[in-house]
Amino acid sequence: MLSERLDAFLNLPDVSTVTGTVRLPRLNTDVTIQAMSETAWQEYRQLSKVTQEKSKTAKNIETVNLLIVEGQCTDPDFSNADFLSKAGFRLGRDFIRAKLLPGEIVKIADAVLDLSGFMFNEADDEEAKNS
Repeated sequence: MLSERLDAFLNLPDVSTVTGTVRLPRLNTDVTIQAMSETAWQEYRQLSKVTQEKSKTAKNIETVNLLIVEGQCTDPDFSNADFLSKAGFRLGRDFIRAKLLPGEIVKIADAVLDLSGFMFNEADDEEAKNS
């Protein structure tokens, strides 16, 4: 017989089915987002590397945020070629940079990170301690 904890992990849905919404008040609409897979996260990190002095690398957080919004928004789909063509852009990140406010980009990226399990708050910490 499996423990409840192991059973909970065995019944996890595929990451691609984990979705949520983010409200953008300026546009009076919601954006549908999808959780990131490990593969997507590694790709975004790789694409955002910048070389600094003495061959050290760092992550460009603005680029990471743009890649997350471009890749994890499903409605609207900022990576859709037809959408981008109609809007006059080649890349989703160019559209996002031109049309969304910096705070909106961060808000969406933070929501994707949260949905993907990256955000950890004090309430989570207290719950873990009390378990």
